[in-house]
Amino acid sequence: MRTMMASGDQVEFRTETGKSAKLEGSFFVRGRTKPAVALLAALLLLCISLGCSQRPAGLSVAAGDDRMAADCLDAAKHALGTGAEIAKCGHLVGGLSVEAVAFIRLERFKDNADGLPVKRLVILRTADSHWYTALDVAKEVQNPSGYIGIDYIDDSEQYPGFRAAFLDRRADGKVGFVLQLTYLRQDGTSEGLPMWIAWNPDVGRFQEFTVNEEPGGFVQEVKNPPHIRSAK
Repeated sequence: MRTMMASGDQVEFRTETGKSAKLEGSFFVRGRTKPAVALLAALLLLCISLGCSQRPAGLSVAAGDDRMAADCLDAAKHALGTGAEIAKCGHLVGGLSVEAVAFIRLERFKDNADGLPVKRLVILRTADSHWYTALDVAKEVQNPSGYIGIDYIDDSEQYPGFRAAFLDRRADGKVGFVLQLTYLRQDGTSEGLPMWIAWNPDVGRFQEFTVNEEPGGFVQEVKNPPHIRSAK
C-alpha cells in the first residue's frame, strides 16, 4: 500500500493491479499510484509559464563538433545495433562527461507533438574514456542501481514501447536535461501520466523526478520489485 497526498488530504490506495483505475481523484498507472489529473494539468501549466520546451526528435550536438557526434553514433550502434539513431549528444547534464541518447524507433507509429515512439532507448555516458549505459529503457526502465518509475512489475501487461520527449527544465523549474517517457498502448495511444527522468548529481545517476508525490524530488530506485499478473 502506498500513501500519497492529493489536494492536501492524505489518501490511501491499494495497488493490487497495475490497470488504470480512477479512484477518489487519483488513478493507477503501470504499477504506480499517481495523483489527480487536475494536479498534473496545473503542473503542466506551470511548466509552460516557466518556458519549458519539448523536442520530439532530431540530433542535438554542439555546432561543428563532428568528432563528438561520430563518437556518440559509434557508441549507439555498439549498444543497440546498426538500427540505432541518436536523439541527443553532448554534455547534457554538465561536467566533462559526454552523454548520448540513442534509440530504436518503433516504426509502426509516427512522431507527434508528444515525442517519438521508441522500442528501446538508452542513455550512454562516458567515464574514464569508456561508455557505459546510464539508463536503459526496454520493457521496464532501469539504471545501474534498479528499476525506475514502478513499485511492481505486471507480467500480464504488454506494451510495445514508449513515447519519448526531451525537456530542458524540470517540473520544479530548475533548468536541466529531462527525459519524458509515456507508455504506449497497442493502438499507439499513451497510457497514463508521463514519467520524468533527470540526472541526480548527489547520487550520480539518472532517476525519476516528481512533484506529484509527498515528498517530491528524486525517487529512489526499486532494486527487486515484486512480480504480479493483474490479467487472468
